[in-house]
Amino acid sequence: MAVLTGKIVDAATGDRVEARVQVIGPGGDLLAPSDAMWKVGPGEPFFYSDGEFSLDVPRGYVQVVVERGTEYTPWRGTVEAGASGVLTLDVELERWPIYPTAAGTPATRTSTTTRTRATPTAACVTTRASRTCG
Repeated sequence: MAVLTGKIVDAATGDRVEARVQVIGPGGDLLAPSDAMWKVGPGEPFFYSDGEFSLDVPRGYVQVVVERGTEYTPWRGTVEAGASGVLTLDVELERWPIYPTAAGTPATRTSTTTRTRATPTAACVTTRASRTCG
């Protein structure tokens, strides 16, 4: 198995932020760190992260969704895990620009870019905009 590690930060400040994380393995199974605290109740299953996470993932394509409240845009990506090695995700969450500007008019969204970096060279990362294999 490979190990997927992630760090979640606010894109504007670079500060580490807590978030909800959903990891779906190649067979559709939900994956989480062994000590993860899972959400209880209806809706999509996810585990809570303090801004960093690490878990074992099987070989194949693994889907990752990271969300933090309604003030941030959700981050979605797919990584290709090898039979072993470490995959590293640096997730930058961007705030929705729904708050009024200083002049009192609503701000407009200026970016829809998803940023991610992955290692090692055996990994591939697929986002909305591109697919990168190292």
